[in-house]
Amino acid sequence: MTSSPLCYINGKRKFLPQGRAESTLLQYLREIGLTGTKLGCDGMHVVTVEGIGNSRDGLHPIQERLANSHGSQCGFCTPGFVMSMYSLLRSKAGAPSEQDIQENLAGNLCRCTGYRPILDAFRVFAEVPAGAYTEEAIAAHRQGKKDDDNAADQSQPTGYPDNGTIKMDRSKAICPSTGRPSVEPIFPPELRKRSPPELHLPGPYATWHRPLTLERLLMLREQYPEGKIVVGNTEIGIEMKYGRKTYPIFIAATHVAELNSMEVGPEGLTVGAAVTLSRLMRKLKQLVADRPKHETRTFQAMGEQMKYFAGNQIRNTASVGGNICTASPISDLNPIYMSTGSVFNVQGEGTGVRKVAAKNFFLGYRKVDMQPHEVLLNVHIPFTKEHDYIREYKQAHRRDDDIAIANAGMRVRMEMSSQGEWVVAEAEVALGGVAPRTIMAPLTMAGLQGRTWNKDTLHAAINSLAQDVYINSQSPGGMVEFRRAMVASFFFRFFMHVAFELDAALPGSCALFPETYRSGAIAHPHKPLSIGMQYFSKVPGDSVIGQPFRHAAAHVQVTGEAQYTDDIPLPANALHAALVYSDRPHAKLLSIDPSAAYEVEGMEGFFCAKDVPGHDIVPGTIPGTNQMGSVMHDEEVFALDEVKCVGQVIGVVVADTEQHARMAAQRVKIGYEDLPSLISCEDAIKANSYFEGWGHRLDYGDVDACFASGECDQMVEGTARIGGQEHFYLEPHCSIVIPQENSEICIYASTQAPNHHMETVAEVLGIPSHKVVCHVKRIGGGFGGKESRSVFTNAAIAVAAYRTRRPVRLVLDRAEDMQMTGHRHAFFIKYKVRPSPSCASSQPLQCCA
Repeated sequence: MTSSPLCYINGKRKFLPQGRAESTLLQYLREIGLTGTKLGCDGMHVVTVEGIGNSRDGLHPIQERLANSHGSQCGFCTPGFVMSMYSLLRSKAGAPSEQDIQENLAGNLCRCTGYRPILDAFRVFAEVPAGAYTEEAIAAHRQGKKDDDNAADQSQPTGYPDNGTIKMDRSKAICPSTGRPSVEPIFPPELRKRSPPELHLPGPYATWHRPLTLERLLMLREQYPEGKIVVGNTEIGIEMKYGRKTYPIFIAATHVAELNSMEVGPEGLTVGAAVTLSRLMRKLKQLVADRPKHETRTFQAMGEQMKYFAGNQIRNTASVGGNICTASPISDLNPIYMSTGSVFNVQGEGTGVRKVAAKNFFLGYRKVDMQPHEVLLNVHIPFTKEHDYIREYKQAHRRDDDIAIANAGMRVRMEMSSQGEWVVAEAEVALGGVAPRTIMAPLTMAGLQGRTWNKDTLHAAINSLAQDVYINSQSPGGMVEFRRAMVASFFFRFFMHVAFELDAALPGSCALFPETYRSGAIAHPHKPLSIGMQYFSKVPGDSVIGQPFRHAAAHVQVTGEAQYTDDIPLPANALHAALVYSDRPHAKLLSIDPSAAYEVEGMEGFFCAKDVPGHDIVPGTIPGTNQMGSVMHDEEVFALDEVKCVGQVIGVVVADTEQHARMAAQRVKIGYEDLPSLISCEDAIKANSYFEGWGHRLDYGDVDACFASGECDQMVEGTARIGGQEHFYLEPHCSIVIPQENSEICIYASTQAPNHHMETVAEVLGIPSHKVVCHVKRIGGGFGGKESRSVFTNAAIAVAAYRTRRPVRLVLDRAEDMQMTGHRHAFFIKYKVRPSPSCASSQPLQCCA
């Protein structure tokens, strides 16, 4: 065994730090100054966006295309797009199709640029010539030239932007023999020859084991039954980061051969539990192409479902076994396993292999039929038989990369009766999202058995589904009626699919629906390629306004060289901050006890309202400099006596690392006395709780006279609701406060209002405004969410920096940001509209509202 995991990062040999089993590769890369990442581990070559090109030595073709095609605006998401495209080109044997490119980018988010210029940039790397998609644009451009008599320079486009998709010299971007980028970092020869060792990495918070054999894995599982077996860490990582959970033992099953195998036998496909979803998708696609159609209907259903299972980045690391053992009630694959007769093979030290039918494996919410010492070895997925029909269904808020609201897997085996009718020989219906676990529908299955496939059977099955599925009105996730309706809808679509298939197998034997119904039988309607065009006219003269110049910083954004607030290197004595905030909507603060926080290694201090400089807190009074606000100073830097919302800041912890700061913040104990809370607009109206002085009504016309006239009987009234909206900038709120000589303060912040930051910090610290300087070079999106709502993070850590006389950095994670920073407000509107008395019924409506 070794305690020094080896990897290469952008061609440079690195030994990963010891004692950091709980840390991620992303954290390590940022610590050494790299902002772009490609997930990897021991024995891997890690390539980041900085490693494939830079503004001084030259850009990679992917980076150059994105920069020149206006595919980077704020730039925060740009390295992710670059590396996703780079990974696709490195992993494909030839040039990818446009469909490959769009599917590969499904896990990347962009909030400000828009996806059209990004896809335009990458389309040139597709196997289909880019010119095939620009004929319409070229024609429009030519017509625009004829029509634009005022164009100052007819040699330049006037109707179509030159985004480079036509002029791209593919020979310079793609090697003609391999279809890959012409310049690539090579995979280190040392790693090609190296046999991966077993790893044992002890640390103060967690220990990492990586066995190489099944025997060793089972021994570790028996020794550490509480340990977490991980492959891609896509579930446990989220629990640790956002659920604040800690796990002392990790056992990585990534290098156990038995768990990574895929074997095709006479009865079906056996898939090792550590096989990634991407590998499984490729295998299923191969089997569907190579074997008879009637044998691979399960594989077809699984392949279609996995297209919408998270994003490509997740599928590349997430494992088959991890998805199963998580036992999520909305897993997209578990209903298919259960409805197709799949079998899960589990094994423990000294107990041998035990077979469990998939439909009996899930016992409750995130509970499975496995003993503490057992591991999931593999999954056996049987071939389908002649006249087996299988369909998968999923309904989510959006089609790509989203969790299910409800899903299903359904299978029937049909046979022809002696009367010449199709009857059900076997039926399996599995449903997800309607109970704490994925369930079967026993009444429906029993009712289908032996019945003729006709409309009477359809009605009977839908009625029995209503008995199989009971969703309490208080069930987590809500949308009770919608989920019930989706179950019936899934079965109706499945019934139509089977009917059309049977009629195709034997024309006229099951003609239950007209041809116009066929679209309803499609589980996943075809999504055409996303293609967009932009038109503009050239502005006469020499002005740069209106010209298609690329973003001035595009070259540093596509290479990862652009520095955002969290990328700025810190001084050696800098501290990291974590906020202590309310978890109650409305409560009195009875006590604040940080004593347990000081037990955490690296803890440097806790600061709250009493630590605001220059003011002694007198009970029953509000210190002036603890108050802040963009218009009125009606908010507190730190809650003093009462919290008025979830996420209101109570205090701030500073420590030597972000991890230590967060650990210490969790240990600060807050005593509350709950008070009545108003959660919705309706609650506030009922309690007569308004912001006085601002009015609650908008009138148009002489409303009171109109309504009192009694001369017109027409009246329209009702209510409207608009929910709150998260601004969802991709870069969360973050700031650095550096105390300097003579009580001067230097701030680096991700904000749209640097002047407001300067003024607020000066007021909070009790120093002149000219002693505070706020720097903002760029932000990773704002959309209004970083104006008034960004100042409280600066104000809070400014107090800590002032007291400790050391630089302090604070970066909110996504969950904290969405809890703490406010949203676009929700609205509840009551409206009443009545035509004015002079309005005749035949005239346009002139309203009083």
